[in-house]
Amino acid sequence: MARLINATYHLEKKTVEYIADSGDHLLRTGGALAWRFNNPGNVRPSTHRKISTSIGIGKTSKRGDFLIFPDYQTGRQELKRLLTDSETAYPNLSIFEVFRKYAPATDSNDPKAYAEKVSRAVGTDPSIKLSDLNSAQLDVFINAIEAQEGNFTGTEIWVKAANIALSDSSKPLGNHNIIVKQDGITRSLQSDHAGLLPSIPLFGEPIEVFVQETQLRLKKIGTLNSSLSKMYLFVRDMFVAEAHTAKHFLKNKAKISESSPFLYHVQPRDTLSQIAKKFHTTVRRIKADNELRDDVIIAGQALRVSRNAKKDVPTSQHESKSAAKNHKSKSPAAPDKTTLPTSGVSEAPAGAETKQKAKKVSPAISESPRHDADRSTTASVVVERSQDGEGAPLALITDTQRQNPWMAIAIAEAERWKGADESEITKTMNYHGLIDDKNWFKSLAGSKNAWCAAFVNWVMSQDNRAVVADRGDRHRARGFTSDSNFVRIDGPIFGAIGVLKDKSHVFFIYGVDEHSAQNLVVLGGNQGGHGDFGGTIDFSTFKKDNILFYVPLSYLPLAKQQLQKGVQLEMTSAAKLNKEHQIKDPKGNGTR
Repeated sequence: MARLINATYHLEKKTVEYIADSGDHLLRTGGALAWRFNNPGNVRPSTHRKISTSIGIGKTSKRGDFLIFPDYQTGRQELKRLLTDSETAYPNLSIFEVFRKYAPATDSNDPKAYAEKVSRAVGTDPSIKLSDLNSAQLDVFINAIEAQEGNFTGTEIWVKAANIALSDSSKPLGNHNIIVKQDGITRSLQSDHAGLLPSIPLFGEPIEVFVQETQLRLKKIGTLNSSLSKMYLFVRDMFVAEAHTAKHFLKNKAKISESSPFLYHVQPRDTLSQIAKKFHTTVRRIKADNELRDDVIIAGQALRVSRNAKKDVPTSQHESKSAAKNHKSKSPAAPDKTTLPTSGVSEAPAGAETKQKAKKVSPAISESPRHDADRSTTASVVVERSQDGEGAPLALITDTQRQNPWMAIAIAEAERWKGADESEITKTMNYHGLIDDKNWFKSLAGSKNAWCAAFVNWVMSQDNRAVVADRGDRHRARGFTSDSNFVRIDGPIFGAIGVLKDKSHVFFIYGVDEHSAQNLVVLGGNQGGHGDFGGTIDFSTFKKDNILFYVPLSYLPLAKQQLQKGVQLEMTSAAKLNKEHQIKDPKGNGTR
């Protein structure tokens, strides 16, 4: 049976729109509020108690706000917890006092009559304390509350829905407008920060999808005909270009100015000399801008790069040889079919004549019934021109520039904590709370508080990507294997999300273990964990054959392109990376 994971209340229609883990929608209209919200006690949100079981809040016009629960039993259990929890005052109150608080006269209730009615049902005096009731009496007490609050049903209908995600082939397209036409009705929908549009109910008619090409013209980018709930990925229409960038002269030389610096994320096998050559700058300039003492760079590292560096600081032959010799992105081993690719953009030597070839790419559409989005998509490259809008493409925003930006976030967090125990990390960074403010884990520390999934979701959120939709699964490794925001791929790529096959642990893929090609080096939270050491963020090693690989849906086109090109992951070791990133010696690879 489908599990309800989210709910929105449409006050004007008196309808709750539930979303199931299957992608289907349940619409509940009319009936008692308690039935509509799966909230038999009409429990309200609390400012001092953490209620982790609700999936939405219903705002009413006159009666205030009420919690929405995924099912009737969960709502009943929350009512019982409210009445018996030591965090509340109810257990030590008399039945009369309970209803002065639970159903105050200020909310148009008659608490005295309410208390007497419930007491009669229980067969006791309203002056006794609630805590004096035995288990059977408490069940009758709750039944009487449910009857008083109202439990008559309305109408409900299950509806299939289309879900659309927008991507530029590597990252989400947030706050973008899409026009949909369905059954003669035209609507404008806007994507959220993670590139997700509001769900579109399916009523049998095809859904036509458009973008606003000009103020007066719409461009059709697809038609959705399925009668099943699916996730569709639309990749923005862009240009694919190959450019050899040389020096260009503008007629108005007053417009020439040095472009602002940007961040470049180091990719496996990059060297400083290669980066300097690619962006027409120098090794010396990059080292100065980033305060580098030597030529060592690490995949995932963020470097500040200044465009159009002046020629008075040339890259010496010695610098180039030194950078190539000493960088830490080691040469790869023998080719492997499931390895990381290089850039999809052809690069030419600096100073070559500019030759641009551009062709239009149709929007790529990938559809998936939940987590099987395996149809081909087109990854595209954005060609950015100068700030003045003149001259040839700068050829600065390349495939590698857009690859796996979340890895820089994960690495920075690992460097920040330097192998500190989870008991220290949790004082300021409880990842459970940062990705779900109603979660039930109050700390990272403890043998039952596994936080590997919370860490991965937090990294995704920091990169403005969708997290696991189901709040319960957001704290579990298994959540990534069944959520439509994440798609399984055939092999490892740099930055892919790795889930152990028994779904006990999740992390990010970094490279291949230089001691054994059968193992992968990964970066994750809640690693370590032997002895009295709780867990930290570090690099560890796991067997490749025991890992399933996933990427965010918005990154799927570029991930497929990377796999098709078959470039290798970096050969390295967990010990070496922990040392280079100043992560103190972890106590092994234990997880929980």
